[in-house]
Amino acid sequence: MKTVFVCAWEYASGGGFDWYHTAEARDKAFEKEKENCNDPLLKKDNWTAFSFDVEIPEGMPDEDTASYIDFSLDDFCLSAGIKFPSWDLVVEAK
Repeated sequence: MKTVFVCAWEYASGGGFDWYHTAEARDKAFEKEKENCNDPLLKKDNWTAFSFDVEIPEGMPDEDTASYIDFSLDDFCLSAGIKFPSWDLVVEAK
């Protein structure tokens, strides 16, 4: 098995991810995504960034790695060790 490093993001109408061969590259991407989380225009859409590692079979081609991550992206994000910011559900009374 081999570890790849993922920076993912989600917002009210979508999301996405990039994966990297090194934790350092992923960490740089995560720092940039955190800037999006603090952008006033994006913050209203609950922009959230995630950082996590994924174990894949050694020798898996890049396109298969992306498909593998994409298939379980929601599960990976739910269990991500690092999430920024941690949004709290706010319910407003009417």
